[in-house]
Amino acid sequence: MAFEDILNRILDDAKKKAREVEDEAKAEAQRIVEDAKKKAESIKAKLLEEAKSRTQEEGKRMLSLARLEARYLVLARKRAALDAAFEEALKRLTSLPDGEYGKLV
Repeated sequence: MAFEDILNRILDDAKKKAREVEDEAKAEAQRIVEDAKKKAESIKAKLLEEAKSRTQEEGKRMLSLARLEARYLVLARKRAALDAAFEEALKRLTSLPDGEYGKLV
C-alpha cells in the first residue's frame, strides 16, 4: 500500500467517524428536544389545571360573598321595616288618650 492510500484510508475513516459522531449528536439533540417538549406539555397541563382550579375557587368565593351580601341586605331591610313598625307603634301609643292607653295595657 502506498502512502497516499494509507492517508486516504485514514481520512475516509476519520470522515466516517465524524459522520457517526454527528449522527449520534443529532439523535441525542432530537431526544433532548422531544423530552423538553414532553416536559413543557406536562408543565402546561399542570399550570392550566391549577389555573382552572384557582378560577373555580375564586368563582365560588365570589358567589359566597355575593350571597352573604344579599343576606345582609335582606336583613338590613327587615331591620329597617321592624324599626319603622316599632316607631309607628310607639308614635300611635303615645298619641292615644290616657284612657285608651290604659285599656291596651
